[in-house]
Amino acid sequence: QPSASVSLVPGYAYCVGVSVMVDGFSVAVMDFSGRVVDTQEVSAFPLRLEFVGSELARRVSGLLRKHAIPKERVFGVGLSMTGPRTGAGSRVNPPLSMNADWAEAELDRYFSATLGLPVWLDNDANCAALAELLFGLGREVDEFVYLHFTDGFAAGLVSRGQVLRGANGNAGELGRLFAMTGLPRPTLEDLRQRLVAAGNDAPDLGTLLQRYDPEWPQIDEWISDVRRSVTVAVAAAMALFDPRAIIFGSRLPVDLAQRLINAVEFEKKPRRGVS
Repeated sequence: QPSASVSLVPGYAYCVGVSVMVDGFSVAVMDFSGRVVDTQEVSAFPLRLEFVGSELARRVSGLLRKHAIPKERVFGVGLSMTGPRTGAGSRVNPPLSMNADWAEAELDRYFSATLGLPVWLDNDANCAALAELLFGLGREVDEFVYLHFTDGFAAGLVSRGQVLRGANGNAGELGRLFAMTGLPRPTLEDLRQRLVAAGNDAPDLGTLLQRYDPEWPQIDEWISDVRRSVTVAVAAAMALFDPRAIIFGSRLPVDLAQRLINAVEFEKKPRRGVS
């Protein structure tokens, strides 16, 4: 007798994912089997909270209508947000390019009221690490650090298949290393500003990434300046966490990731012959 086949019913339930960045947001709909049904991206800089609230509601409604998904089948919304937690409810302290409204609102409640759906909020580095755990290297390795390069710089920590968030939800906020040591933060926003100063047309990160050219001389200058910072971040990850892997990810182009990895300097002198 052949074995009975069992599979998930994709249309049983759906979820919505929203990623808020300094220069826009993206939204995705996923079905119960884990398949991404559709995605959309919206660019805007500076990014206003009121605009995102109204535009996101319009986009989500449009995606559900486009794919004939009843709203009652949507389990909820996962919201990825940049910036550390402040310790006051679900409030975060996003980059200064985002206006104060973003820091004053409890964003999960705000977007839940706007969308009429439950919303779960987490840091963007944690969300990236969770995605890597489920769909990437995490299928082979359950102890890793995800270095999240974008307009800021942070890390997501995964141990035994779980994302570690810390007492206040701020585990992996590597920006504090540089604020306290005076080292430059290795951010794509810093690289963008250098490119603009050199006459390149890069009004936001999205444009920079679309037009990325490995031959830009400012890249080598930037890597030279942030080499020590990246090395310190890698050393901190190794010393405090002892991961099986360190991932250079988020909005980092593959070419730039490899060049940064090559710039990391490990201990030069072995102890008793052991490196």
